[in-house]
Amino acid sequence: MHCGGELDETPVREFSTFTGDLEKPAEWLIVCGITTAAVESAGVYRIPLLEHRGLEVKPVNTRHVKNVPGRKSDVLDCQWLQQLQPLRMAAFTLFNSKGALGAYPRRQRARLGALKAITATAHKLARLIHVMLTNGTAWVDAGQQYYEQRYRSRVMHNLKRKAQEPGFELVALRKAATL
Repeated sequence: MHCGGELDETPVREFSTFTGDLEKPAEWLIVCGITTAAVESAGVYRIPLLEHRGLEVKPVNTRHVKNVPGRKSDVLDCQWLQQLQPLRMAAFTLFNSKGALGAYPRRQRARLGALKAITATAHKLARLIHVMLTNGTAWVDAGQQYYEQRYRSRVMHNLKRKAQEPGFELVALRKAATL
């Protein structure tokens, strides 16, 4: 994060809740040029202080990032939320993409609605980035048709498995060729 024109070596900081320290987060954010802040629901008492200083405040529930790998802590939650805001913007732009990453948010939007689809896509992007950084691999978009084919295969596999549980067999119907 750039802070005061220079790269800040500690982009995640902890602030105490003593009366004299309540203004410090707003001061630091303003110096860093931040205009929007995500505030965990436990920190709602800070919202009026941040808004009074001209910051836009977004209350967030960190339980929505519970699937993020690793141990949970306020600092780790903050680091993931720091990434999630640009990933949500990237996810929003994917609705018009013709690749596999574009098919995913469109399917999620039909299932969950637009806002939850953006969050789900941001989580998917976070997982993809994590895998690429961990394994040192590059992203290769296999295309929308590949995604749709994999999706249909997953749906068929799950339907067959569910049909077998009570002792049924799922049989695909073949359409007759028309002449």
